[in-house]
Amino acid sequence: LGFNIFIVTVRWWVLLRGRGLNLYLREAVPLQFIGMFFNFALPGSVSGDLVKGYILVKENPNKKMAAASTVLMDRVIGLYAMIFLALAGAAFHLDIVFSNKPLLAFVVIVVSIFSGITVFLAMALSKTVRGFKGTDLLLKKLPFGGFVEKVYDTIHSYRSSLKAVAQAFVLSVL
Repeated sequence: LGFNIFIVTVRWWVLLRGRGLNLYLREAVPLQFIGMFFNFALPGSVSGDLVKGYILVKENPNKKMAAASTVLMDRVIGLYAMIFLALAGAAFHLDIVFSNKPLLAFVVIVVSIFSGITVFLAMALSKTVRGFKGTDLLLKKLPFGGFVEKVYDTIHSYRSSLKAVAQAFVLSVL
């Protein structure tokens, strides 16, 4: 459990540094523990992330969006790695997967989700897609278009720090 907490903290710290928030690891650890406390103390599994993000934004008023984006990207990469691990486990036991229809249906759903997230990340991190005028029109026409556009732009802001995204993914797989 301690190793897991350490890896998750380092993953978030890598994303912080990738967005130009030069916190020391020793400064990120207490924020991570505050977030964990509020995940347990408040309803909802993202309560701690909201508190952690709020504190980070207050401490970095000139980099509010960069600070907030780290919390969102940390969640996205963590989810993506978890789905990747589920697929890797299934790939090592294809005989069991194909002999069990409910498990096969589950794996098909997981492959679909993984593929969807992969396409979304590729599009969100693409300079070409974001620069295309049709992207703005599409994002505005979606339900909750303004919110979706902010999420899209938040993830797109990591275009300049793809190394941090890759490192965070590898740490998540660990």
